[in-house]
Amino acid sequence: MMETIDGNLYKITIMRIPADQNFDDPLSAVNGYVEAPDFAVGIIHTEKDDESWFIAFSEGNLVAEGDDLEDVANNALVLAKKKLELTNKEVSELLQIFSIQDDADYALDEVLWKYTLGNCGEVTLDENFVGGIIVNVTPYYSATISLDGKWGEASDDDDCEENHEFCGALIPQ
Repeated sequence: MMETIDGNLYKITIMRIPADQNFDDPLSAVNGYVEAPDFAVGIIHTEKDDESWFIAFSEGNLVAEGDDLEDVANNALVLAKKKLELTNKEVSELLQIFSIQDDADYALDEVLWKYTLGNCGEVTLDENFVGGIIVNVTPYYSATISLDGKWGEASDDDDCEENHEFCGALIPQ
C-alpha cells in the first residue's frame, strides 16, 4: 500500500555545469535540459502532533526527518556534498536553498548567484558558470505526497507553484 502524507513538497535538483555545456539556450537542472540531475532530494514540510515536521528523501531513501528544518537540510547536504564533491562554500550557499519555506524568499549573494523565480525554472548563463552548480526547486504546496517515490511525488491533482519555481546557478567556488 502506498503511504501518503499532506504537506508542502520541494523537489530540489542539482547538477554540476560541464565544460562542454551549450549556453545558447536557458539552462535548468530538470525538465529535459540535462539527461539527469547529478543529485535530487525532496524536502517535505508537514505536520506531526500539531508541530512542523520535515522529511528529506533522495533516491528512494529517507535521508532525515525531524522538527528542525536546518538539521534536516544539513543531513541532505551531507549526501549532496559527497555525491557532487561540493566545496564548503557551495554547501554553505546551498543551505539557504535547502532551508526554503513557502514564502520563496531567497536571500542569496547576487555576486555569486544568477537566478530566476518563475520563468519555467530556467536561467540564462554564460561560460563563467562552467564548473559551477545549477539548482532547481520545484514547490508543491498543500499537496498529497507519496512516500514510495524516488524523492516524494505529488499527486497528479497537485500542480507545482510555478511563480515560486526557482532556478539558480552558483559560479564555481
